[in-house]
Amino acid sequence: MTYTLIIINISIFLITLLSSSNGFDIDLETLIYFGASNGILVVIYKEIWRLFSAMFLHGSLIHIAMNMLSLWLLEE
Repeated sequence: MTYTLIIINISIFLITLLSSSNGFDIDLETLIYFGASNGILVVIYKEIWRLFSAMFLHGSLIHIAMNMLSLWLLEE
């Protein structure tokens, strides 16, 4: 299951990276478009799905690298 989560996270990161205009950092507009958690959108517009989709979004290469390393180390 751990390796599946890592593959899903990296796949989504690559998709958002290709959609972003900022090289190795994902811009905020792209993250919001792909489902980042935003209080106004969740509470006022009832986009509850953002609470789940935000778990798979990462803002930079360092961010995803550290999270996937932590996930992999927890599996050991």
